[in-house]
Amino acid sequence: MVEIMPRPIEEVDKRQRALVYLLIFLVIVLTGVYFLLGNLKKSSEVYIMELETKLAQGRTDERVTLEQKNLDYKKKIEAISPFLEAHILGSKFFEFLESNTHPRIFFSRFNLNIDESKAILSGDADSFSTLEQQLSVFNQDFLIENLLLTKASLNKEGKIDFDLEIFLNTTIFKY
Repeated sequence: MVEIMPRPIEEVDKRQRALVYLLIFLVIVLTGVYFLLGNLKKSSEVYIMELETKLAQGRTDERVTLEQKNLDYKKKIEAISPFLEAHILGSKFFEFLESNTHPRIFFSRFNLNIDESKAILSGDADSFSTLEQQLSVFNQDFLIENLLLTKASLNKEGKIDFDLEIFLNTTIFKY
């Protein structure tokens, strides 16, 4: 049978209606954000290309050759660095000795063995206190690993003759 009476229209729940409006609003917002981000991407790409062209204009032939020379020098420095690090300078011991010797100590002989990092010094001092001060100066220096007084005696002139063995830190000989 055909129903002639119209059915009553069911009202949509307010929560469902609010949810539909919220979804429509989110779709519109997300579409707007999508187009906004696309536009920002295109404008940033254009800006980056402009910067790259400005950089390319700033690179003259002279600048390019200078950059190449700098790279060549860098390679040469890197190639020679291992040799400089392994190079031994015995003259640094004399600089050390000059800066750490008591004014009343006179060295008459020395023997420097770089392979063993050892120096044997012979000399004379005015007194035992002067010799003691010199030994104290040597003991306080980090470049000396060990210090041995192998001989100390009075000579005919009343001075103290002494022999020292100094074991040096290898960093003293580095370039």
